[in-house]
Amino acid sequence: CGRPIERDPRIVNISSLMIRPVQQMPLPLYDGPPKVEGRCISVPYDIREVGKENATLTCHSPDQNPVPVEMRYSDTHMYLVLSPEKPGKYVLDNIKYGPLDLSPVHMDVIFAKGLPTQVDVKIMDDSKALMAGLS
Repeated sequence: CGRPIERDPRIVNISSLMIRPVQQMPLPLYDGPPKVEGRCISVPYDIREVGKENATLTCHSPDQNPVPVEMRYSDTHMYLVLSPEKPGKYVLDNIKYGPLDLSPVHMDVIFAKGLPTQVDVKIMDDSKALMAGLS
């Protein structure tokens, strides 16, 4: 309160700061294949280049009903975790990672004995969600 604001070390001159356009920012990398554990399918993204951000998305079941998806994070990865109830095509879309748009993910889920056992994944636009090891 007592010293002039221009001498305050907390004030940062941002006139020389360069802001990259969103389309030039690094993206989370799909780091599949998804893991199947019990009833859950976990779709991994490597986030080392972008850091942790909040993610939002929608997921639809084969009959177009919404499916809840949980986001889990480690130091290096974000996992999109869902529990499908039946076999068929599940679509993760409208995926936003912070300000970034990621490509839709189509998953064909195969069941055996009432549980998911295999997931085949297709990323719809690899110009957005870069695929590590699948391109």
